[in-house]
Amino acid sequence: MCLIRRAKNGCGGDVTFSGIPVYHKWSTGFRQSILGNKLDKNAWINDNVEEKKYIGSVTRLFVDWELYEKGWFVTPYKNKHLFYYRCQIGCNYTPPEALQYIK
Repeated sequence: MCLIRRAKNGCGGDVTFSGIPVYHKWSTGFRQSILGNKLDKNAWINDNVEEKKYIGSVTRLFVDWELYEKGWFVTPYKNKHLFYYRCQIGCNYTPPEALQYIK
């Protein structure tokens, strides 16, 4: 059974991406099933990237992100940049370049 919790930023606030709550694996918390059904992340990317030549860059940015009815679920951290940026982890708050391609 996978337990998850809401991702928090450096001020303790809930993290969202594109208005959608972000969750990650945690030792205590909610069951992953609260997220509902898994959605097609690639369809979301296609719908939210205007210039199609950047779809590959955005897809790589979201390599660890899964989209569900009630939130994003981030695991296993192969590309930490977007998650760390949204959560304000570390001292480098430079936004990932691929973010500029998302409407």
